[in-house]
Formats: sequence, C-alpha cells, structure tokens
Amino acid sequence: MRPWYVLHTRPRQEQALALRLEARNVEAYAPLYASGDKLPALVLPRYIFCRTRDDETDIQAIRDVPGLVSVLAQGGAYAQVSDTFVQQIKSFINALEQNAVIEQYAEDRIPDQKLREQLAALVSSRSVTKRNAVLFELLQRITR
Repeated sequence: MRPWYVLHTRPRQEQALALRLEARNVEAYAPLYASGDKLPALVLPRYIFCRTRDDETDIQAIRDVPGLVSVLAQGGAYAQVSDTFVQQIKSFINALEQNAVIEQYAEDRIPDQKLREQLAALVSSRSVTKRNAVLFELLQRITR
C-alpha cells in the first residue's frame, strides 16, 4: 500500500487542492466532521492527506499545484503516514458522526489508549491550534 503524505495548504484551499490533486491522479483526503445540524467543518484546517495512485506519479510532481504551501517533512524526507492511520481517522470521524460512544468504539478498533485520546482531541477540540499540535504529535509518534 502506498504511503500517505501530509500537505500544508493555503488558507481555505483544502477542498480546492484536493480536487486539483484528484485531477492529477493523486488521492486526497481532507478530514471533515459534521456535528448535528452544522455544516461539515475541517478537522485540520490547512492540512490534507494525499497519496499517489500509481508508480508513475511521484510526490514531487505535485509541488506546483495551486493551493499547496508544502509537503510536511521530517528528518530531511517527506513525512509519511500509514494507510492504517488515515483509515483510523476516517472511521473515528464516522463513529462520532453516528453518535457512537467514543470509548466503546475505540477500544474495539484502536487498542492504544493514548492514540484514542489523541484522535478524540484531533476531532473534538474547538481550538485549531490544539488540533494542529495533536496532529504534529501524532506524526512524530508514527513516523519514528
């Protein structure tokens, strides 16, 4: 399975960048969370995940896509996250939208308690700064 990369976007360009990437054969995911009657909101403003769909498309090929600020790097290389991590974010958000009890959902699917707490903070915090801090903490943890 191809790794996911974390992209830093220009303000309010997450969805537009995702569409532009899809046009270049790059899978993109901008986590959205819909709570109650509210419109879906970005979980991580100014950040999206992407991965290439084939061997011909290199992550370097997307550097000129309008709306992209940078590809997050760590230790001189692009930071990669696993498909499992992205799927956990997707399923966690889905469970919250279905009004699942976080503890019941998470214990079955995410045995690591600290990761469950971080995912809950990532989705539920009202503070964009806190959500981004949690993202970076998670990235440091999973890219070591």
